[in-house]
Amino acid sequence: MIKFVQVGAHIGQDDFASTITKTSNIEFGLLIEPLPQLLPHLKESYKDVPNIIIENKAVTVEGSKKLTFYVDTNDSITELSSLNKQHLLDHKIDEKDIQEIIVQGEKLETILDHYNVKELDWLFVDVEGYDCDILLDFNLSKYKINSIVFEYTHSDGAFSKGGPKLNKLIDKLISLNYQISELDHGNLLCELKPKLNIIYRGCNLENPNEPLRPGRPEGFNKIDCFYTLHRAIKNYSNVDKIYVVIDGDKGYLSDYIESLGYKIIYIDAKSNEKSLKYCYELASSIDDDNNIYFVEDDYWHTENALSVINEGVTNFELTTGYDHTDRYTRTDDISYGKEHIKLSENHYWRTAESTTCTWAVSRTLYNKINDVAKEELLNDRNFFRRLYSRNIRLHTPIPSVSTHVMEGYISPFFKFN
Repeated sequence: MIKFVQVGAHIGQDDFASTITKTSNIEFGLLIEPLPQLLPHLKESYKDVPNIIIENKAVTVEGSKKLTFYVDTNDSITELSSLNKQHLLDHKIDEKDIQEIIVQGEKLETILDHYNVKELDWLFVDVEGYDCDILLDFNLSKYKINSIVFEYTHSDGAFSKGGPKLNKLIDKLISLNYQISELDHGNLLCELKPKLNIIYRGCNLENPNEPLRPGRPEGFNKIDCFYTLHRAIKNYSNVDKIYVVIDGDKGYLSDYIESLGYKIIYIDAKSNEKSLKYCYELASSIDDDNNIYFVEDDYWHTENALSVINEGVTNFELTTGYDHTDRYTRTDDISYGKEHIKLSENHYWRTAESTTCTWAVSRTLYNKINDVAKEELLNDRNFFRRLYSRNIRLHTPIPSVSTHVMEGYISPFFKFN
């Protein structure tokens, strides 16, 4: 079900309206249009669409007050109208043809709160040069809005596709975790990146005061590994929920993790396989749309690891931060010789046949593959091979942003710090 708000709905005959009017899948639709003479046209356009509300207001940064709106009297449907008279003059409208209309103004936040809006699939803004002002004033962090489309052509004056106001808005949107792209020649599409849930799985074995187990490099310590994950969490604002699952009794590792302020879920599986199954079931029980990162207790992370991993999931759905050395040394991979190099916003990626039980996935994909994960459990290679047979590809970053800390399996050129 779709929930949307359109600021500057006009007569309801734009590209968005042509799509919406063909669906009945509308849970909430709010059309905001300041000009009363356009309302009959708008009602006619949406007459067959359920759950539509029309607000005859102008969205402003000034709050609830009467405002002067300027319209082109030569245009029967006043396609060019604005709170800024200069905007019409810059479009070569003769001043004698510009009419003043008094309209009711209101902040966007006030209108949304009136309808108890908390989340939206879409917010559309097209208000002839006032778009940036509205979005800069709007308290976006108060709501979850998955996609925003706004006209940027006149952001810093008529026909100026750039300038300090637009730059300030883009900085704001990026800081709120929006990914921005050009939708068409006049509009920007801003999509909210999914947040990341982390499910960490560990135990208190391998006490640093005891001899290292075979295969561990000199100086290995699970506390150091967790610290690098903790550091990556602190460096990435888009982590939502963190689940720390410790199998067995309390001990040195869990004591350290608790000292950092994390709450721990203790389970008494005393089994690598059973604890992994618990984590997969935990992921299935979480009721949100966030991406998921499963991580084991012997992984080292770079400071930007979670940003890269979540960027990968957002682009490719199935990733890991670990560039596995096996993918460069084995010749029995079922995808051997068939790999691809890809580019996300900030990183290179390669497809890979498989990895370990430390991997990240979108919620949508996890819902489709969690049955396979629970069947294969520690058979990680076979798990990813089965996904490959479904044409689901794993992507790993180049260079790696995390590594399994085992001799012979450190990611190529990985630097510990």
